[in-house]
Amino acid sequence: AGRRWRAAEEEDCAGCAVDCSTGWRWMARAASPIAVAAPRAAVAFLEVVAAAGLDVMALQPERRRLPLFGGGGTSVSTPVGRQHQPELFEVWLPDQGLRNCVSRTAFEVSLAAPASSSSEVSGWLTARGMNTLAVDGAAAVSGVGVQLRAGSEVAFTYTGPNQSGVFLLLRFTPAASTPSAVTAPAASPAVASVVAA
Repeated sequence: AGRRWRAAEEEDCAGCAVDCSTGWRWMARAASPIAVAAPRAAVAFLEVVAAAGLDVMALQPERRRLPLFGGGGTSVSTPVGRQHQPELFEVWLPDQGLRNCVSRTAFEVSLAAPASSSSEVSGWLTARGMNTLAVDGAAAVSGVGVQLRAGSEVAFTYTGPNQSGVFLLLRFTPAASTPSAVTAPAASPAVASVVAA
């Protein structure tokens, strides 16, 4: 009976390797392919240009840029704020008081990958938080989309009893135009005034 069981087992397990001494066996079947998503490449970045109390050029390149993604011509929205990029905002704004002026979700950036390499990246910023924002010098209204173009600047502004101005300035940069070595940005007088206050 034992011999018949062993023969039946070996017939049922065709394609398997059986270790009869331990009772363990492993399947010698070809493994089915596992779909692995290819890493996404950033379509654009938000680069820190200036911030209160920060030497931007002392930062490593990956600490200066917040990647924005898009793919397949489909609009992809990236939320930006203390809740979503806590490590970056801690680096950009060492002063916790100013950092707390940034909403958990300050804004969202929606963009789509360009249809071709010659097409420009289109982006839209929609303010979502309580903090005041300006895009290219114009106030961003909560819930209303503002177009982002290459070089557009996003400013976080602060108004207090003894100081006011821009405490964090970001620049929208398509990935295709981002150099491998980031050049030193010119200091913003508004940011400098907050630092000095």
